[in-house]
This record gives sequence, structure tokens and C-alpha cells, in this order.
Amino acid sequence: MKISAALTALFVALAANGASAQLASIESDKVFELHGSGTTNPQRFFWKVMDILEERAANPIKLTYRGVGACPRPVNSD
Repeated sequence: MKISAALTALFVALAANGASAQLASIESDKVFELHGSGTTNPQRFFWKVMDILEERAANPIKLTYRGVGACPRPVNSD
């Protein structure tokens, strides 16, 4: 399955923002998957872009982005 330029651009945008992304192609279902995670700041933007790409894609695709926030510092119990 060919990777569209828009999907490649999204992958590059994820990588540029310090996000980790994993590409997977499931041949049996003919669905292209992109799973990304990174900072929570741009997650709504990525979700919107992913929705548009999923709607307009010629072939079925599944895109996910999970915002990962910083974990809170442990409270000193002293």
C-alpha cells in the first residue's frame, strides 16, 4: 500500500515535536495504521488532522495519538 504525502507529513510532524510514532501495515485487513504519542499540548491538533486524513484517505487507515503528560513529582513525606 502506498503511503500518502499527507500521512508522511503527519509522521514527520509527530517526530519533530518529540513524539514517538509507530507505523504498521496489516496486510490481511488492508488497513494502514499510525500510532503516535507525545506531549499533550498539540494533541487536539493531531486528532483533528488525523480525522481529516481518515475521512479523505483512498485506502482505509487508522490513526491514533495519545498525549503523555509529565508525571507529577513525588511529595516528600518528611
